[in-house]
Amino acid sequence: MSLVTALTLCQLSPNPVTHWEHFKVKQMMSEESAQKLLTAGFVDCSYSNDEFPSFWINDLEVWRRADPVGLMVILDRDSSDSSDSSDSSDSSDSSDSSDSSFFKYSLVDGSGDHPLLDSLDQAISSYVQRCSALT
Repeated sequence: MSLVTALTLCQLSPNPVTHWEHFKVKQMMSEESAQKLLTAGFVDCSYSNDEFPSFWINDLEVWRRADPVGLMVILDRDSSDSSDSSDSSDSSDSSDSSDSSFFKYSLVDGSGDHPLLDSLDQAISSYVQRCSALT
């Protein structure tokens, strides 16, 4: 897994205020995951009062009719702790370049709690479906 580049983080977080919120967690994302967010149209909307970074698609037509929806990237502390002590030879043989073992994902909006999702693809799909339901 290659970690996210500084350039990609700047593209994903063009606002200097949100760019630095939860920066250490964002730096742990893979380049592949950050590119998926960018390709889907997401930008950083992290707030200091959130525990983890969040992203959204800034679609004013949708948000004029409903509360904004965010996609939160949640550091799975149990997985990240266990990976620190794992044998590095195991990870070098892996063909999976995602960071899904370190993160969980959740939608955040005014409607209440949402389940944790295991993959970024699943989270993006859920986000798009949720926003489509609002239009």
